[in-house]
Amino acid sequence: MNQKQDDSELTQLLKDQGYNDDEVRRIVARLRRYEKETRIDSIMDSIGQPGFDLDALIQEALTESGD
Repeated sequence: MNQKQDDSELTQLLKDQGYNDDEVRRIVARLRRYEKETRIDSIMDSIGQPGFDLDALIQEALTESGD
């Protein structure tokens, strides 16, 4: 699923629960911030784990084209 489809399904779920358009917009925005924070926390937690090769990830990032 892509984010647009996820947002559409989430929007419909929230509307079905009785939230108005402004409340839905605010809830979706907060969930997106939470999702971003969670990913960053997950990455930071992974850095200290065995098997995580930070140097390889850095080299990969530096050799990728700058889309």
